[in-house]
Amino acid sequence: MSTAQFSEVFEHWAAGLPADARDARAQSLARFDTQGWPHRKLEDWRYTDLSALAAKTFTAPSPLTTPDLVAYALEGCELHAYVNGGSGALRNFNGEGNSVVALNAAFAREGLQLHLAANQRAAQPVHVLTVMDSTQPVMAHLRHRIHLEANAEATVILHHVGNGAYLTTQVTDIELGPGAKLTLYRLQDEAEGSTHLA
Repeated sequence: MSTAQFSEVFEHWAAGLPADARDARAQSLARFDTQGWPHRKLEDWRYTDLSALAAKTFTAPSPLTTPDLVAYALEGCELHAYVNGGSGALRNFNGEGNSVVALNAAFAREGLQLHLAANQRAAQPVHVLTVMDSTQPVMAHLRHRIHLEANAEATVILHHVGNGAYLTTQVTDIELGPGAKLTLYRLQDEAEGSTHLA
């Protein structure tokens, strides 16, 4: 998918956003358009070839009736599920970073927003389940935020499942205070035709 094609999707997708949020996202998309997909000549990406993405076309996913998530739920965990990219458009975010982060910032929807005060401990592990399911090539972009103040403690499980061909980007912003402890797991059961950039 050429970077220009993202602009067409963006115009339709962002039409309902407030002007200030739309402008900030448009700036992120312009940065992605200028930088393009990361390539192997960049040190951080020398083992990751994304050139095939330039030839693919993705659209925004249609709303999906929430599937039965019982099969994916982990016992003893607090479940937060996001199906086909979630629903709420993220208003405040940091768009700094590489071109993939810029693409995410342009389209980001709100993912997990976990904030624990000082000395607080999460009662259960937090299970963040993202489900992608589409018969058409679609894309979805989530932004998670984890903030643990001093000596707070949490376990977070990022669990990714899907069916079909899709592109998903997920950015997880983490801020840990002095003595805070975050245990982070990632479970991946993505579709064979998917591309997941985190």
